[in-house]
Amino acid sequence: MPISQERCQPTDFETDPLEPAQIAELVTYVSGWETVDCSTGPRLTKSFPFEDWLTAIAFVTLIAEQATFEDHHPVLTVGWGRVMAEWWTHKIYGLHRNDFIMACRTDHIFDDFRPTPVAI
Repeated sequence: MPISQERCQPTDFETDPLEPAQIAELVTYVSGWETVDCSTGPRLTKSFPFEDWLTAIAFVTLIAEQATFEDHHPVLTVGWGRVMAEWWTHKIYGLHRNDFIMACRTDHIFDDFRPTPVAI
């Protein structure tokens, strides 16, 4: 089964974050994503380009629907013409397989994204 079709698994404060070798293996599934070290642990980040604000917001809504379904939520930053997505598992201060699952889904959402025109 492709990683993007896997379901996120529950985590708790006892869950171990991924080891560097595990991250190196999983990062091959998420083209264009960067692993960034932060004070709250490493996270996956990627910027997605858009032609306007409303299209970016529509993309964020689709990510939010998947995040709610899986009970695993990113940090999404919306700017004119771009959305920055960041995935990491807050409870473990690091990366979990769930983050890679959701990064893959984010890519699929972007690849399949066809916004509905909005009359203004």
